[in-house]
Amino acid sequence: MKPKVLVLIHGFLGSADDWNFLTKSSSFKDWIIIKPDLFSKNSNQNLFVPLTEWGNNFWIFIIEKLKLITNNKNSNLENFDFYLCGYSLGGRLLLHAFHSKPAVIQKAVFISASYGFFKDNNCNSQMRTQRRQLDAIWSDQFSACKSQNDFDVIIDRWNNQDVFLGENLNPVVSFKKEFAKYDMSLLAFALTQWGQAEQKFYLNEDIDWIKTYWLYGEYDHKYEKLYSDLASKISMEKICLIEKAAHRVIFDNPVKVRQKLEEIFSNT
Repeated sequence: MKPKVLVLIHGFLGSADDWNFLTKSSSFKDWIIIKPDLFSKNSNQNLFVPLTEWGNNFWIFIIEKLKLITNNKNSNLENFDFYLCGYSLGGRLLLHAFHSKPAVIQKAVFISASYGFFKDNNCNSQMRTQRRQLDAIWSDQFSACKSQNDFDVIIDRWNNQDVFLGENLNPVVSFKKEFAKYDMSLLAFALTQWGQAEQKFYLNEDIDWIKTYWLYGEYDHKYEKLYSDLASKISMEKICLIEKAAHRVIFDNPVKVRQKLEEIFSNT
């Protein structure tokens, strides 16, 4: 039996610690868990490439990590069974990794993550352009952050976006962030190079949909509508609503998310 590897990718402004609610579960005690911290000052710079190159660089990063973890310089991807899970931006990134090497992946779970908002037509071309302009404005604001006070201002603006309406259902969760923990240049890069405008419309792509699962929050009506179109690709039981949650599902209801992921990954 091959070792099982669980790869977890957090969202924008997130960190590897966002997955602690899951990795502390006894269900994964015998698994190899890899959860990169994308935006810290010690982040692996090789992952900071455009989306078109991300899948290839991701798998190079993963195999190098596994060589260290297993103390085996001859390790290769075929030696392991991979399970992927990404939240929001992390899901977008992992969709590119999934598309790059579907054969080595057993299951992939995308949480509040898009398969692409913009189709390839003239109307959506204009929408992509508008989205790029918006992402560039956000990128410039993060680049200009020089202090905790600057960061607090932009984080407040970020949290007031429409996609987060109905958020903070769990009052214990704080979305305040510590300026010192982040590399502003990496946040700025992610906004322009990993944004929705740069993503393919994967619903039209020939990928191994049967291996995928999609989780969204009960109050996240944007993604509820988006995921309804997946019914043509996968069975409805692989599109999972998480109760008492909005877009930030893993923070709003981590217990239900953990239970659902344990259920998905245990049935292998």
